[in-house]
Amino acid sequence: MRHRFTADSHVHSKNSFDADSSVAEQLKRADELGLDYLTVTDHFESAFYYKPDSEFGDQPSLLRQSASDIESARKSNVSKTELLCGIELGEPLHDIRATEDALAIADYDFILCSTHNLKDMGDFFWLDYHREAIPELLKKYFSELCECIEWGRFDSLAHITYPLRYICGRAGIQIDMNDYKAEIDEALSLLAKGERALEFNTCRNPELSSSCMDDCRDVYFLRRFIELGGRYITLGSDAHKAEDLAKGIDGALDILSELGVKEIAVYKKREPHMLPIV
Repeated sequence: MRHRFTADSHVHSKNSFDADSSVAEQLKRADELGLDYLTVTDHFESAFYYKPDSEFGDQPSLLRQSASDIESARKSNVSKTELLCGIELGEPLHDIRATEDALAIADYDFILCSTHNLKDMGDFFWLDYHREAIPELLKKYFSELCECIEWGRFDSLAHITYPLRYICGRAGIQIDMNDYKAEIDEALSLLAKGERALEFNTCRNPELSSSCMDDCRDVYFLRRFIELGGRYITLGSDAHKAEDLAKGIDGALDILSELGVKEIAVYKKREPHMLPIV
């Protein structure tokens, strides 16, 4: 890592339904990489919280285990990496009672808010974009984001470009973000005014650098967020296994520097601590 301060604030352990590595394994890898901060943010999907199934598992038990594993790893931690306790709230307003229950499980340092699917629809991962009405889908997506931002019980908005991973990245359908400028501006303005952070999700991408800014979908959102007064930006690799930890983080810092960003935020006890990009 070239940069003095490094943090990965979006990481999953095997207490997430789709992750492989333990908290201890993620922490060991973070120490090997020289990270100063590691935040484990295991999955919560509100609509399935009270409905254990073969995909998401018993989320109440998994989240309690996540908090317990983090606490145990903290107590035995001899590395330079500071371990922080987080959660990724998926679609928190789809079942607000489930969300309240999940938030009561631990004294979280950091709360991410994400939208993997629209209400009563499948995850964006599963949709057939050659059959979907994409403009309607994206407008609904930004509308749901606005509802979550107005609700506001989180610290950073995760992977705002999540649908584009599959619309553009997998289906190969190009999207002009200017077609959704009004919807995007509304969401980012609410985020900035509420003093919430926007995540730069590197999605385990080691190719990120300032030389590929034109090809990085996050840049459009980051630049506009800054223009609209956004102050806080968090970094997360979204790693689901230890070997992917912090991938793309260093390149993301280069991109942020090019955008004029001087600091990134790391949250402890729900308060942003600003770290200079050097």
